[in-house]
Amino acid sequence: MKKSLCLAASLLALYLTPVFGQPQLSYVWQAGTSQTGATNLTKFNLDFPGGTPQELVAAIQKATGKPLNAIIPPEDADLQLPPLKMNNIDSPQLFVALEEASVKTIAVFSPGRGYSTFNGSYGFKTADSLLSDTSIWYVREIAEGQQTTEKAVESKLSRVRRKLKDAVLAKLNHESSH
Repeated sequence: MKKSLCLAASLLALYLTPVFGQPQLSYVWQAGTSQTGATNLTKFNLDFPGGTPQELVAAIQKATGKPLNAIIPPEDADLQLPPLKMNNIDSPQLFVALEEASVKTIAVFSPGRGYSTFNGSYGFKTADSLLSDTSIWYVREIAEGQQTTEKAVESKLSRVRRKLKDAVLAKLNHESSH
């Protein structure tokens, strides 16, 4: 029995190594700083009751009277954003504040190793170095340190648990039959 538990714990530790051994994600975007060169961004007031990224895009377009170039991947389309009430802001200011406000620490338990934590956040990003009202924004939910989303980590952990359970049950059935 003791050998079975050691085997199971070892299998789990080996299986989780790729998940927890990823390098730190270092994505930093500095909006509103002098290097962006953006000076003519449309200012607007926003009273958003909360909802999906598409609903936020529609609210921004209504508030500015201009289209907002946004790409919303299907895996992030159902993301629920908090209510936002802002005055005299531009899109980059809003998106930086949204991302900073969404940062949370996510804890993941792994037997034999205890809890591991990583920071997760979501927000609108752009690859444009010179920000303008025509910049193209995209939505991302980021789990820093894992280079994946929280949903993907949970999905992988579910598969690991299922495989571990199957391995332990097979080992126990083998031991009990002898």
